[in-house]
Amino acid sequence: HLSVKKADVAICLFNILTVLIPYKQLFAKSEEDEIVRCFIKGIATWEGTSTWCIHSLTLCCYELPISISKAIEGILQRLSKVITQPKIAIHILEFLVSLSRLPDVFSNFHEDDFRLVFGMSIKYLQYVRDKKERDSENSNQLAVLRSSHRNSDSGLEAKKIVSEPSSRTLADELPQYVYALAFHTIIFWFMSLKLRDRPGHMRWIARNLFLSTSDGQDSIADQALVTIDMMERIAYTDCDETECNPNFAGSVGGQVMRRTWILGYSLVTIETAVKT
Repeated sequence: HLSVKKADVAICLFNILTVLIPYKQLFAKSEEDEIVRCFIKGIATWEGTSTWCIHSLTLCCYELPISISKAIEGILQRLSKVITQPKIAIHILEFLVSLSRLPDVFSNFHEDDFRLVFGMSIKYLQYVRDKKERDSENSNQLAVLRSSHRNSDSGLEAKKIVSEPSSRTLADELPQYVYALAFHTIIFWFMSLKLRDRPGHMRWIARNLFLSTSDGQDSIADQALVTIDMMERIAYTDCDETECNPNFAGSVGGQVMRRTWILGYSLVTIETAVKT
């Protein structure tokens, strides 16, 4: 039919392919890999297919983890190119949050892969910052033109710059949720790092969270401040992830010596049983 678009057909095919995922026992390993590659190709290829393919890839993380693990680098590269699109940013961030809870899937991650994940969240936060600045500038310009319109006989110039209202997206309907989700994604993935790798990433993340305003002065959002504080708490020690044994010395340990050091922004205390 002439009214049917390629994107409509693609959505139907992806729908069928998603339904087939639970029947993975009927497919060969190469076919499972091909299913994942099809969903990757559907991201940003046709209008309307990105959201569906991202949701399907989330399902594949649980049903086809080996295939996702092999293709994860390509998935991240594809997602990083469209993270600033308001219609699908929320779905990308939710996918990343789900992926952070599956260490077996990203067990082969290198430093650049983690940096790419953090970069997507930071890129979205910068997009929001820039959008707020543009909206503020447009509002100021419109206020000036309206003021000049009230003081003049003609309002033709003011009418010309009034733009048509844009269609609202899910990010527009839930702006605070998506904004907070970007920070949560950073925290979830930071906790997924090995302890020895955390300090290096923390400095890079913190530097990017300190965004520069239009007047050149550094500013930082409350959520960013909380995120940096949490990273500083867990970057140099895993004490919050372990349990202290108050009776470690036992009855034969004798005197217990205690020393405390400042490491980063943490106080690290070590107790030693002298005899043992």
